[in-house]
Amino acid sequence: MTHLSEELRDWYDRAHEVAYLDLSVELLRGALDAASGDTITRAQVELATALFFRHARTGDLADLDRTIELERHALAATESTDPPEPRRRRLTNLFISHRVRYERLGSPEDLDEAVRLGTEAVSGGAEGIALTHLGMAFLQRYQRTFETADFDRALQLTTRAVAACPPAAPDADRAAALSHLARVLIARLHERFDPVELDRVIDLARQAVAACPESHPDHVRHRGDLAYGLLGRYRHAGAPDDLEESIRILESTLAVAPVTHPSRRAHLAMLAERLIQRPDPGTEDLDRAVSLARRSASLPGEDALAARSWRWLGDALRRRHADRGDPSDLQEAIECWQHATALSTATFTDRIESATSWGAVAAFLGEMTSAAEGYERAVLLLPRLAWHGLPRTAREKHLLDWPGLAPTAAACHILAGAPRRAVEILEQGRTIIQEQLLHTRGDLSRLAERDPVLADRLLRTRERLDALNLPPGTEAAEGAEGHPLAPLGRERQAQERAALCREWDEGLAEARRLEGFEHFLAPVPYAELSAAADGGPVVVLNVSHIACHALVIRPAEPVEVVELPGVTTDALARQAQTFLNVLIARRRGNQSFLRRERDRHAVHDVLEWLWEHVARPVLDRLGFVGRDGAPLPRLWWCPTGLLALLPLHAAGRYPRHRTARQEGRESVPDRVVCSYTSTLTALRRAREGAVGGAFRGLLTVGMPETPGRSALPGVERECGRLRTHVPAATAASDLLGEKATCEAVRRGLHEHSWAHFACHAEQDLMDPALSAFLLYDGRLTAAELLGLRLPSAELAYLSACETAAGGVNLPDEVLHLASTLRSAGYRHVVATMWSIQDGSAPDVAADFYSALTRAGRPNADGAARALHEAVTAHRSQDPTDPLRWAAFLHAGP
Repeated sequence: MTHLSEELRDWYDRAHEVAYLDLSVELLRGALDAASGDTITRAQVELATALFFRHARTGDLADLDRTIELERHALAATESTDPPEPRRRRLTNLFISHRVRYERLGSPEDLDEAVRLGTEAVSGGAEGIALTHLGMAFLQRYQRTFETADFDRALQLTTRAVAACPPAAPDADRAAALSHLARVLIARLHERFDPVELDRVIDLARQAVAACPESHPDHVRHRGDLAYGLLGRYRHAGAPDDLEESIRILESTLAVAPVTHPSRRAHLAMLAERLIQRPDPGTEDLDRAVSLARRSASLPGEDALAARSWRWLGDALRRRHADRGDPSDLQEAIECWQHATALSTATFTDRIESATSWGAVAAFLGEMTSAAEGYERAVLLLPRLAWHGLPRTAREKHLLDWPGLAPTAAACHILAGAPRRAVEILEQGRTIIQEQLLHTRGDLSRLAERDPVLADRLLRTRERLDALNLPPGTEAAEGAEGHPLAPLGRERQAQERAALCREWDEGLAEARRLEGFEHFLAPVPYAELSAAADGGPVVVLNVSHIACHALVIRPAEPVEVVELPGVTTDALARQAQTFLNVLIARRRGNQSFLRRERDRHAVHDVLEWLWEHVARPVLDRLGFVGRDGAPLPRLWWCPTGLLALLPLHAAGRYPRHRTARQEGRESVPDRVVCSYTSTLTALRRAREGAVGGAFRGLLTVGMPETPGRSALPGVERECGRLRTHVPAATAASDLLGEKATCEAVRRGLHEHSWAHFACHAEQDLMDPALSAFLLYDGRLTAAELLGLRLPSAELAYLSACETAAGGVNLPDEVLHLASTLRSAGYRHVVATMWSIQDGSAPDVAADFYSALTRAGRPNADGAARALHEAVTAHRSQDPTDPLRWAAFLHAGP
């Protein structure tokens, strides 16, 4: 029976008649039904082989599912006393099947199983095809988690697989090894382009095509890989011959490949894409591209590639519209992207790309309601793309591909007349990483009343997640047993964390199935968000390439929209670049007088631009014009995009020379006492967490001298003056110099409700999670602070440089030392946007604490006004140099 089944499969490869495959499967299915005793396992293996063979040639997912089921049974039947070879072979078959299904459906569980089983197989001595497929599994996991050790393993295994398959007669295993090595190198090219390496990729792809028998189903895939490499070189080098060869390869492949081949869909779409890539595609090319893409999308089946085909069809129609201007092409393109977005089998990336294309074209057509819906679909997928079970660095890399997506969706909602929904979308599409952390710390008390067992399970999962933060210095631990495939310490922790996050998600889904808990721990609606403005209006500044607006939030009132016609993304980028150039230059120190003067005037220019185009239109609309003798009103800024990098709190016109006078109230600090909040949710949480300004001790952290840094002689004076404002009977701890270790500071933060830092700090503009306080024994990073949970924290004063300067790559994540302390639990944080002078910092701090303790006891609730008073006093000494006094800001209620 086995021999006949194999002959039938050989006949298929010659005649491409599916009936041969069907008969082969039916024969072996009958053999399994008739099997008994020891023959059952063998029959399962043979049927699984036939089903996998048919799947490889027809793409039928049901065959692949059944293959995995049979291979699992066969592996389970392998006894520990059996010879090692059958178990290695069955492990290899099963892990390859899981890996292939991951490629089709994108399930992380399949990828995890592929890596686990494949590692066991190769560690147990499996060679050949096992090496290259395990290498691909590690590559695919790298593309999801960005763990560099996985990439290293992928390169090592695929290189080893090629070496293990020396050139000979046509050999499918060698072809697979060559192809997979080429894919690994392509992944490295995405990180670091090298034209020589791209040439090597193309050479490997050519060797794979030559090595694979034409009757083998992988021959079609290898030709597609070669076409992909040639297109990549065309895009970088612009050689038309590469593009034309890529087109010829795909045309000839489609002409001879079986119509049932699972790669046919991809090849049709790839050919359509290449026709559009021609420098000046004519009418025939565009019509043919649309026709090919339409054929690709119409093929049966709904795997990850199906959604990509619909997306490519939309792209082809959009390109044809650019040539002909037929509006029906754009309408059909939107329908294609809508279909792709709705497919649950699509990858999150494909769905986001389709949704953003839908939104962009609908906005181009002026259909703002549709545009808002498209962009909103994309925004709501971002937390799933950057799933909270992934390492933080991986989530950041996934989000890097979609900057400004939430503000763009919000702009469309505003223009469609739905500003409340715009606010909700901004809340859900910004500060994603910090909100994911705080989400697992949500209140479980209501659930405990309804289902105490489930609430307790979620609580235990939360506690285990909180306990998973590795102490600094352990991340680089070697793999267990020193085996190159064994996970490193940080990988084991990441895998444990991912498993706990899945537990949390499953428990949360179970809770939401309870009646009345459908929206348990879900994003809150605008009616609840607006409560964040109880103390005064919150102004959300939305910046996108479509339009820029200020959204004024007041409790129980409609959103007030203020247009900002003078703000564009290009103009804002120029202001941000100017400002950041000044801050970077200040880091170097030892500037000439002329350079300092040029930078001072540049900052004046930025502050005046912010005043003219952002702050004044908002304050004028609110009627906040400043009145003599009256307390200044409170206001909160909630900026998006690059505006989060600029000092809105200091926007205004100030005298540039000592002999000049400031006319009127032409600045933010002359009209309001302002604070910042990253989101309405963060401000609302801080208000709800109020403990009446309770004071439970002050922790003072000071570093007068730091190795490799300039001395801060004012630190001891600053810390000493603070003690005069602390009641003698309350807890106060000083961690100065050698006492200011990372562990001592972490412990002290838990034991005190107030904290004061007087030390050097560094802001990493490219990776803000690596920003840090520089302490006696090392760096206390923002990433570590983000992992703290400080429910009794009230006030943190950061008398250190750049503690509120955000990152330039993901400004909407609002990640810096100040924001991480807010997330850890501090309701009020005073921080700085740039470097401050050691001579003036003690005076500002002393004035601030003096104002806070004016009533005889420390009370953090007046932090914003206290800082405003202190900075105003300092500003009066020299209003011509904002760099000296405008760095300080307040975040919180």
